[in-house]
Formats: sequence, structure tokens, C-alpha cells
Amino acid sequence: MSDPREQFVADLTDAQGRIAAYIRTLIPDHDRAKDVLQETNLVLWRKADEFTPGTEFGAWACKVAYFQVLAHRRDSGREQLLFDDELVGQVAATAERRGELFDQRQRAMRGCLKKLDARQREAIHAKYSLSLPIADMAVRFSSTSEAVKKLLFRARRALFACIERSISQEGQR
Repeated sequence: MSDPREQFVADLTDAQGRIAAYIRTLIPDHDRAKDVLQETNLVLWRKADEFTPGTEFGAWACKVAYFQVLAHRRDSGREQLLFDDELVGQVAATAERRGELFDQRQRAMRGCLKKLDARQREAIHAKYSLSLPIADMAVRFSSTSEAVKKLLFRARRALFACIERSISQEGQR
């Protein structure tokens, strides 16, 4: 993408799940967390020019979300039971580390999916992208339900091992 705004929108879209999970970690009330997410998205859009392309967008967005959570806590005042800022900071740091690990696992999984054989890849796609029940997959694969279960088990095991290897290798760099 040559347009920086388009790239920013793509990065923001990709990071929505991570940002939302991060905010929900810090604000347990679902409705309030949604409000903070919306406010965070507005602030991110306003600050789009401050983001340095090539750096970790998710980490930057979560830092902005952290300040929005603090602002929400300040504005909420006494209307709810609040944790002290030190505890919120500790939870935020843990959530940020987990978000980074999530991103790392997602990258590894994309690469590892490509390494599966075609039948395993198709089975993973049918189960998790199409949400097909095992019985429907058996018909689709001209196989038995038991054989499909074994295929999925082997594919998941191969993915797990590949992801763990990839993360381990990435950590050694």
C-alpha cells in the first residue's frame, strides 16, 4: 500500500482484537470497555501522523488505549469500584506482554499453516473458517467421522509443534 492512510486503516483493523482484549483486561464492564475502545479508535485516528511506520502498531495502539483507560477511570470517579493505578499498571503490562505473544503466535501460525499438507490445510479451513461439523467434513472428504477426527488431531499437533519451534527460533535471534 502506497497511501499511508490506507496502511494505517489496515493496521488499525488488524489490531482491533488485540486492542479490545487489552481494554477488556483493564475494564471488566463490557459496555464501558466498548466505549473506551471507540474513544481509543478516535484518538488513534487523530494521532495517525504520530505513528512511525515500521514499528509495532499493536504496542503503540495499546499504549494509547492505556491512557484512554486511565482517562476513563479518572472521569468515572466514584461511580464504580476502581482498582488503584499501580494495580492497573501491572495488569496493563501483563496484558501488553500477552498481546505481543499473541501477535507472535499469529505470525507463526500463518507460516505454519502453509507448511501443512494440502489435506490437513483443507481440514483446518473447513473446521475453523467454515465451522463445519465433523459429520459434514466426513462427507466433504469422502471419509468417516473418525478419520476426520484423526486428520484434525494430526494437523493440530503439527501446527502446535511448528508454532512452538518458530517462536523458539524467533526468540534465539
